[in-house]
Amino acid sequence: MSWIGILMLVLYMLLLLWLQLGIRRFQQRSIGKRPPQTRFSIVIPFRNEAEHLEALVRSLQQLSYPSHLYEVILINDGSTDTSEVILQQIISNQNNKELRFTLLQNERFSNSPKKDALTKGIRHATFEYIITTDADCTVPEQWLQHFNNQLLQDTSVMLCGSVHYRYQQTFAKAFQYWDGISLQSVSAGSFGMQNPFLCNGANLCFQKKAFNEVGGYQGNDHLASGDDIFLLEKMAQQFPKRVNYVMHTDASVETYPEPTWQALVQQRIRWASKTAAQKSWLSKGIGFLVFLLNFYLLFGWLFSNIEIFFLLWGVKAVIDSIFLSMNEVRFGKGNTSKVLLVLSILMYPFITVWVVFSSFSGRYSWKGRSHKKRPVTR
Repeated sequence: MSWIGILMLVLYMLLLLWLQLGIRRFQQRSIGKRPPQTRFSIVIPFRNEAEHLEALVRSLQQLSYPSHLYEVILINDGSTDTSEVILQQIISNQNNKELRFTLLQNERFSNSPKKDALTKGIRHATFEYIITTDADCTVPEQWLQHFNNQLLQDTSVMLCGSVHYRYQQTFAKAFQYWDGISLQSVSAGSFGMQNPFLCNGANLCFQKKAFNEVGGYQGNDHLASGDDIFLLEKMAQQFPKRVNYVMHTDASVETYPEPTWQALVQQRIRWASKTAAQKSWLSKGIGFLVFLLNFYLLFGWLFSNIEIFFLLWGVKAVIDSIFLSMNEVRFGKGNTSKVLLVLSILMYPFITVWVVFSSFSGRYSWKGRSHKKRPVTR
């Protein structure tokens, strides 16, 4: 049975090569700086983010973009901490009175609190382009400028950007840092190869008119997660040449890693729970290949030649290290611990297999709520 592991590893190596070629295509594109013209409504749902909101708002206030060309809409999704009080204090004390902040309360109508909050924020948006991020993020100074530059060049209806984790010298947080680089590399590579299937709602821009034309989040709001992926699928289907990616380190949003392994696993289960509902066969095929390979790396010793089994472990660790190290400069901070990189790669099969099996029930906890996948009722 060793030949099965060898075949999967070869396919996996070809996949990484395909993704890397897609990433390299962005190096051949030149996006010049354009005068600020695009108007953005920044829509941010939040729930119990008292720890992070001040940093988020400060970063929004420091954006190097004319304040009359963007507004910030924050939607309180039933916070039980002091998030709203903190927000009101920061907004009332801001120096730039021209910058518009709007605070709304979420109104639930589906099984997805976040989609409900986003929908309400988008309905209240007064500008033509929506840009979403999460409340536990901070945005770079040139964030809106880079989206403006590309929108004026290629008239996209959707632009996806990268999100990187703050690097911290603990194993759980370092694992998320490297896993984040992996996910961003897959996302950018798929865009580069003109087969986009992965994006992140913490750095996502789309035209409000196009959002309404594709029906917003209707059809998948029975799932608590997936606001970004399902919208990408709709946009790519209806506007196949107008969904693009912003490849620039100064357009990358920074977020915080989950503090514990338990929270990390719950987050990954939330992400995995929407996989069956995705329409992209490419996405499903890649996910299936990655799962099978990692499953083999855990249990292949039971039915394979032991020398070949450990050789496959070593070869995969080497190619993963090369792939992640090459892309850290684009989707990370650089100059990070290679010891924690190797440990993260070795840990990945255990996390992957555990998350996949745990996601079958569709149950997980997130932001103080318990979720269960429900069937479509319409």
